[in-house]
Amino acid sequence: MAWGDFVKFQNAVFTTTLPPDYFNLLTQTSNQTHFLLRATSIGKTRLRTTFHALKDASGREIKLSTPVSGEQEVEINEPVTLEPSLLIFPHQGKYLYSYQVKAGGGTGHYVYSSDTSNVARINEAEGVVSAGGEPGRARVSVRDAYNPLHRAETPVIVAEPTKVGFSDFNRVEARVGDELRLAVVAWAEVDGGLKPFTDCRHLPFKYSLITGDGVFQLDGAAGSSSVIGYAEKGCAAVVLQAMKEGDAQLKVELEHVGEKLVQISVYSPLKVSGWS
Repeated sequence: MAWGDFVKFQNAVFTTTLPPDYFNLLTQTSNQTHFLLRATSIGKTRLRTTFHALKDASGREIKLSTPVSGEQEVEINEPVTLEPSLLIFPHQGKYLYSYQVKAGGGTGHYVYSSDTSNVARINEAEGVVSAGGEPGRARVSVRDAYNPLHRAETPVIVAEPTKVGFSDFNRVEARVGDELRLAVVAWAEVDGGLKPFTDCRHLPFKYSLITGDGVFQLDGAAGSSSVIGYAEKGCAAVVLQAMKEGDAQLKVELEHVGEKLVQISVYSPLKVSGWS
């Protein structure tokens, strides 16, 4: 038998040390060769075992004249995670959306992959998702570079928009001279319900001020497309300039999908006057 060969002894008897600060023992074999453990702490530790006896047919232990010992270093990490938990993009053919997913846990060294690259591609080293060219579903995954069994995944959906509107979290008032940024939301029908897109900046939104002449000015020409940049609580944004005190209505429209109005206002700066 050469050095490095493995022999399986069903009647071998081991004594194994498992650090109690790192593991809870769930179950083990009687000869301490197999264990089911639950890791309880993060860090590095060592597992140690000694092969010291054999059992004969009657179950009597025969001690080895020279016990054989070994140890293995173990690194325990947080579970690998991937955020966000879901990505949804509009199907727009020539337009591709890019999104940086965020991995966590593990050793901090990751490899990314996609199971359906024609729907969603992902940069293997950096985790940048590209999607929108083809409708459908995919799963992007991340695995620990040092342990491929430690992994996480995020579903990616590319679908047609079915509804458009403004975010409920928008601030709808601005002082004269200030900028007002409104988040726009578009939804797709997913599994029988509506889900908001993660990013929809390239959709051909049309904006128009239908009341409040001169109260606001669209940032750029009237009806300009959405501002490029991720919007808080939305998937696109439009920027207006507050020009004079009053109220106005802004309409967002997406052809073949629908439209939505929002009431917005401008107020004059507060003036502080002293006591006479």
